[in-house]
Amino acid sequence: MKALTLCFSILLITAFSPIINSYASSGLSNGIVDPGFETQDPAWDTTIQYGTANIYDVAHPHTGTQSARLTAPSNVGPSCSTACGDIIAAFVGQSFSPTQDYSLVNLPDSANGLSAWWYVQPEPNGPYSLHIELIFSNGTSTPSYALKYFYGSNGGGTNGPREIFYNLGPVPPAGRWFNTQRNVYRDILTFGLANLTSFQLTRIGFGALGNYTHGETAWVDDAALMFDRPTATFASNLMSSLQVSFDASPSTPSSGASITKYTWNFGDGRTTTSTQPTTTHTYSTQGIRIVTLNIVDSRGHLAGSIQSVNVTDTGSTLLGTYALELVLLIVIPVGLFFGRRRLKRR
Repeated sequence: MKALTLCFSILLITAFSPIINSYASSGLSNGIVDPGFETQDPAWDTTIQYGTANIYDVAHPHTGTQSARLTAPSNVGPSCSTACGDIIAAFVGQSFSPTQDYSLVNLPDSANGLSAWWYVQPEPNGPYSLHIELIFSNGTSTPSYALKYFYGSNGGGTNGPREIFYNLGPVPPAGRWFNTQRNVYRDILTFGLANLTSFQLTRIGFGALGNYTHGETAWVDDAALMFDRPTATFASNLMSSLQVSFDASPSTPSSGASITKYTWNFGDGRTTTSTQPTTTHTYSTQGIRIVTLNIVDSRGHLAGSIQSVNVTDTGSTLLGTYALELVLLIVIPVGLFFGRRRLKRR
């Protein structure tokens, strides 16, 4: 897979936020989906090596009016007497930053967690291969991990500790749309990673590959990778002097799950963990505190929320009121007493 590796290494990527939307057919709550490549969203980029890629082509849309066209023709690039591998490549893809929170632990255990629609027009000698690639990392170890699905040839690539190939069979017949679906969560478990929580998706790509004798033009549309996240949210209320109540009841779990743990960081060096959504905390001083809530549901899916809370010493205001009343209770009777004594002397 030398050419494919080169294909990704020469990428010039501008970071954009991916499209987040619901994917109605999955029954899941959220994910990455471009509905028919209709929005001309700049999150999609292209990678080519002797091939061409057009993200918004109108020739063969699956839905709407546009799809991504990937052309990996034969008879271009260097010639070779034997199988050349994937010398010719055309990819579309998206890259993601860690702040976008595509943690692998939030992948659904679902047969259609990954879905894409394809249409193929082969070269005269037949097609070579179609690919879907997911790249993920924990941010510390290199190189990244790669999960690679392919129709046709994988260019001689072999499974390794950080790269796994799934053979989806021969390239399907030309002239009709066909759908690829995979349970990405189950496929990633093949790597044997101890803790998916620390791993984030960094890139997803869809490609057509060819060599000097075989190739194809392919269209990909309605590409979606699902993330089934819980949502964490909370409200705060100043109860009395430096005491604040917190309520995370509006938080929701992922599909078919329940929230099992609420972990609070109150922003003053103290934390607490509970199975209940409500808690109270008393601060030692007033001021702005950054409060963090992290939740875990029964499927192990994670979510977090951060808010700033203004902690005030309401008791000091009450004490000032009581002090004034106490002064008045003392001063007025004393004033009356001395006033009466002056009247008597006269």
